[in-house]
Amino acid sequence: MNKCILNAIVLIILLSVLNCLIEREEGVIILNNRNFDIEISKYDVFVVEFYSPDCQHCKAFAPEYEKLTKRLVQLNPPIFTGKIDAEIYKDIAKKYNIKSVPQIYIFNKKYLPIHYTGELNSEDLYAQLDFQVTKSNEEINESQIDDLFISHDNGLIFLGENVERFRVYDYRSQVYFDGNFVYCPSKECIQRFESIGAKNGDIIMFKFKGKKLIKFDKKLTHDNLDTFIIQNSLDLVEDVGDSVNNLIFNKKMPGIYFFTHSEFDSDNYRDKKEMLTKAIKKKKVD
Repeated sequence: MNKCILNAIVLIILLSVLNCLIEREEGVIILNNRNFDIEISKYDVFVVEFYSPDCQHCKAFAPEYEKLTKRLVQLNPPIFTGKIDAEIYKDIAKKYNIKSVPQIYIFNKKYLPIHYTGELNSEDLYAQLDFQVTKSNEEINESQIDDLFISHDNGLIFLGENVERFRVYDYRSQVYFDGNFVYCPSKECIQRFESIGAKNGDIIMFKFKGKKLIKFDKKLTHDNLDTFIIQNSLDLVEDVGDSVNNLIFNKKMPGIYFFTHSEFDSDNYRDKKEMLTKAIKKKKVD
């Protein structure tokens, strides 16, 4: 028998044996300080519960986590789950800023670890995982940019192939922004935006179907990109809607509400909106 084939068979058998030796509880892999990094690096997506055996909330959550585990392993490819005792393995819990349990982290090879803060039930967790696994940035080429502007009022474009910068951009698209995220890796795409000084690794926000372009020019961190999106995704004066309300009531940006009668003069309203926008811009300059 070919030596390479024999080695491959031996390796497969060894991996199968090691997999059988992994301690599981209702399908959930039991993690410790020896296997934690090994297990989360094995899979494209891996879910971890930080728990304590004496925690009543953890005990109540256990059936939901088991239900989630059974559902996830049926996917193709399967998603595996694990849990680690935060009381025993305090160093690992501290690394992920675990101050109470149960807490869920989603590890994805493509992104930074995501701290799940939604409802602790199998349905909501499954929906979040489905979003993480299936949502991805659409790759476009230069010839598709005009179509992008026609089909979307606003969005963000990542230019070029800077891997480290793209990881930050891609991560924010997964967990934050409701708008349209795409990436355009070709040199032609960068050349398309040379008029605003674009280069490899730049992020461009487009508004009003491409009539306004804004280049991100700060140090690329998650917080700075968040601030850029918040400050530029809305106009100074916007009609009230969920996106506006969320930003104001979550204290991400200040706002003043202007109320009008339901049977208002639309032309007069547009004039007042334009006048208010000019007044705010003038105040910012002054």
